[in-house]
Amino acid sequence: MLHFLANHELLAIELLALALLRFPDAEPGWRRGLGAILGQEQDHLAGYLGRLEAAGLEFGEQPLNRYFWSALAGARSPAEFTAGLSLTFEQANLDHASHFAAEFRAVGDVEGAMLLDRVLADEIEHVSHGVRWLQAWCPGVDLWTAWTGLLEPPLTPARAKGAHVVIGPRLAAGIPVEVIDRLRVYSASKGRLPVVGWFVPDVEGEVGAEGWDGSAAGGLCARSARRGKATASVVAGDLATLPMFLLGADDHVLAPVPGERWLAGVQAAGFTVPGFDLSPPARPERWLPWGQSPAVCAVTGSSWDPRWRDLYSKAWLQEHYGEGSVAHTMDDVERLGGVGFVLKAPFSTAGRGLKRWERNDRDGWAKRVLAEQGAVVVEPWEERVMDLSVQFDVGPGKVHPWGRFLVDPHGRYRAARIGRPLEGLSRDLLRWLHGHDVQAAMEAAIKPVAAEMAKRGFAGPAGVDAYISTVVGPDGSSTFRLRPLVELNPRITMGRVAMHVARRVRRDRAAVMRVVTAGQLLGAGTTPEEWTARMVSLPAPAMRDGLIDDGSLMLTEPRPERRLWVVLDVGGACQDTGC
Repeated sequence: MLHFLANHELLAIELLALALLRFPDAEPGWRRGLGAILGQEQDHLAGYLGRLEAAGLEFGEQPLNRYFWSALAGARSPAEFTAGLSLTFEQANLDHASHFAAEFRAVGDVEGAMLLDRVLADEIEHVSHGVRWLQAWCPGVDLWTAWTGLLEPPLTPARAKGAHVVIGPRLAAGIPVEVIDRLRVYSASKGRLPVVGWFVPDVEGEVGAEGWDGSAAGGLCARSARRGKATASVVAGDLATLPMFLLGADDHVLAPVPGERWLAGVQAAGFTVPGFDLSPPARPERWLPWGQSPAVCAVTGSSWDPRWRDLYSKAWLQEHYGEGSVAHTMDDVERLGGVGFVLKAPFSTAGRGLKRWERNDRDGWAKRVLAEQGAVVVEPWEERVMDLSVQFDVGPGKVHPWGRFLVDPHGRYRAARIGRPLEGLSRDLLRWLHGHDVQAAMEAAIKPVAAEMAKRGFAGPAGVDAYISTVVGPDGSSTFRLRPLVELNPRITMGRVAMHVARRVRRDRAAVMRVVTAGQLLGAGTTPEEWTARMVSLPAPAMRDGLIDDGSLMLTEPRPERRLWVVLDVGGACQDTGC
C-alpha cells in the first residue's frame, strides 16, 4: 500500500511540474496554488518513502503503473488539467486517505495512519483549489457540468471516488451537496470494458410473430403483434432499469438515467449502481439483453439462429420434454381438452396468452392462436400449491437452487418469494417436501433440455417454471406431485433478478420481490400518484450485518406516470403486503 500511495504522489509531482511549464501564461494565482500543492506532494512522498525505509523496503521493489501520467499529461488547458487532477484524482484521495488511515491503524501502524491524516488535510486544500478555479473559469455553470465537461476519456467521475464516498472532507473542500449526491450514484467503467444490460420485454412475442410457417405474420397475427408491441413498449419503459441488479459498477444499463434520490436509496441498501444511458458504450465487453430475437441480435451485432425459435415455444417443450398435449387443429383442441382444462398460446410470457376452457370465447381464441402460431398447448388446470422457478446457464451447465414465485388466480406472475421460501405452506406439503428432493428432480429434468439448447448453439441464462399440485387418488386421499417442466424461458427472468436481489437480504427474514401494477392500485382504491408518494416517503430499509433486515425498497423508480413497479418487501413489510 505504501508503494501504491508513494507512486501516486510521485506522478502528481511530475504532473504539477509539467503544468507549470506548459501553462506559463495562466493566472498567477492558479500557478502559485500549484506551486504550493507541489511542495506538499513532495512532503507526502518523503513521508511514504520514510515509512518504506522503516519497513526495510525500497521504493520501486513492487510493480507500479503510470495511469495518472497517461491520463493527464496531454491536458490542453489549465481548466482541463484542474478537472482531471484536483477534481478527479485528488478528490478520490479524500476517500483513499480516510479509508487507509483506518486500515493502517488496524494493523498497528500508527505513524502510517498519522501520515495519511496529514495527507487528507492537505488534499482538502488541493481539491478546494480546483473547485475555486473551475468556478472562476466557468461562471454561471454548475460545478458538475463544468467538471465533467472538461474530462477527456478515459477519465470519468468514477475515478473521483473510492469504495466509500466520505462527505465531510468534500464539504470542507467546497464541493456542493448536489455534486456529492450525483457522484455517490455515478457509475462508469474505470478501465474494464462494460457489460451492457438491456431490458427487452416480450421477445417471445417478437419471435412468435414471425409466423408458425416461417413467413411474416399477417392478418389477425399482425394486429395481435401491434397490440403486443404497444404493451411491450410500456413494460420496457417502466422496467428498463431492472438489469442493474445483474451487473457491476463498471457496467452499463441501456436506459434513461434515473433520479439520483432513488439511486442513492438503492445504493444505501447495498446494491451496486452501474452506469445508465440510452446510448451503449462504444466498446462493450459483451451484451446482456433480457432475451434474444432477430431484432435484438441486429442491435447487438450477434447472429440469430433460426433453430432458437423452438426454444421459445411452449408447444416445443411439451412435445419433447413435458407432460402437456399440443393441438394443431381445432379437432385436436376438442379431442384433447374439456372442462377443467386450460389452453396456452405457444409464444407468450408471464402467464399471459392463457385461456380457461370454460371461457365463452374459447373457440375464437383457439382459432386465432392456431392461425397465428400453428399450435395450442392443452393442459389440465391443476390445483397448484406451490409455483417454482429454476435458473440455469446453458454453456457452463450450472443449475441454480430452485426459487418460489407467486401467481394471481389467473396464473399471472405476481411476486417472487426470496426469503424463507417455505413460509405459509401447509404442514402436509412441508412433510412432502421433506421426503422429496425437488432440486435433484429439477436438475434431472433440465439436463436434457439444456443439452438440446447447447446443441443448437444457444448459450447464456435461461429458466424453467414448475409447480407442485394436489393429486387426489381413487380412494379420495390426496398427495402432491411435482411437474418440473411447465415452461422454458430461454432468457433472463424475474426469477433470476430475484435470485440476485436475495443476496442483499438476510436469509432468516421473510421477503418478496413483487410487481405492482396501476390496475392493482386502482382496484384497491388508490391512485398511482398517491401510492408512489407514499412509497417515496417510507424510511430506508433497516440494515443488519450489511444486509436488508426490514422494510420496503423500490427496485424500480417510483414515478407516478408509470404503470408497473417492482418492490422489495422484507420482514414486517413483507407480512403487510399479504405475500
